[in-house]
Amino acid sequence: MSPIASVDDTEMTLEKFKRMKQEILRLQEENEILKKAINSFPSS
Repeated sequence: MSPIASVDDTEMTLEKFKRMKQEILRLQEENEILKKAINSFPSS
């Protein structure tokens, strides 16, 4: 499969796109965990 050209003229392969999508999902999950952790502490 050929690379995909992006807006800034860099190329992205399907494999790189899949890795980035997985990383985004992981970061979103971590963000939700951190939000829950922050909410578990009493506010001053």
